[in-house]
Amino acid sequence: MRIILERAGHRVIEAATPEEALAQFDTLESVDLLLTDVVMPAISGFDLFHKLVERMPSLRVLFISGYTDYALFEPTIADKGAAFLEKPFSAEALIGKVREVLRAGQAD
Repeated sequence: MRIILERAGHRVIEAATPEEALAQFDTLESVDLLLTDVVMPAISGFDLFHKLVERMPSLRVLFISGYTDYALFEPTIADKGAAFLEKPFSAEALIGKVREVLRAGQAD
């Protein structure tokens, strides 16, 4: 996904674990979008987003998952400009969804 997004012109900061993402987040001046899987070891993508949005309320999020039940995630997250992309997806679908979420963030 990193390569696909970088080729589409996006700057990507990659984290192997939620803990690494939390640590990296504190070193960055701004982040436009969190792209995270919903199901991860130790902490869910939803929990990761909750922790990060406390630090940066304007943060947008794109959740990905192979579990379609997660498409209907909690309303408190949906109200914060969250989006969902079901696995598997194409490179074009990923790029399109990222652009859609970023455009929606600019309109706010």
